[in-house]
Amino acid sequence: MRELELNSIIKFCYELLPEMNFYTKSVPQDFKVPSIYFPPAGAKMKPFSQATFALENVLSMIIFDKSRQKAFFSADKIMYSIIEGNNKIPIVTEENIESGSLYVNDVNIDLKESHIDDLFIVVCTLTWDSKGFNSKRMKDYEKINEVNMNLN
Repeated sequence: MRELELNSIIKFCYELLPEMNFYTKSVPQDFKVPSIYFPPAGAKMKPFSQATFALENVLSMIIFDKSRQKAFFSADKIMYSIIEGNNKIPIVTEENIESGSLYVNDVNIDLKESHIDDLFIVVCTLTWDSKGFNSKRMKDYEKINEVNMNLN
């Protein structure tokens, strides 16, 4: 599920800013500007329940542009689009189709700026929670339910 969430965020940004160059594995030495780099996302486990899990995800997208205004315009466009969607981003299936009913929920964004020589950088830190089923625990519960059903 986490991979679908990350891919959905990238697609969401691409649809907002198709003029940008997108990098997901690394930024090449001769990268093009304007661009957005999506480094690997971090995650921290959160207590939830024995049968499910929760992760707090952090993705720090990096926007590169030739002026501070252009870099912030791109970052603001992402931020306000997330806000307008009630802090949700639609989940895109593996077939690259919006699911229509699943969302990356409670997406928060924080913007910070920097610059190197004549290149302006805005780091957009997105955070959201992922929840899912612990498959091993679910199998244990299924076995328990089978035993209980057989006793009746």
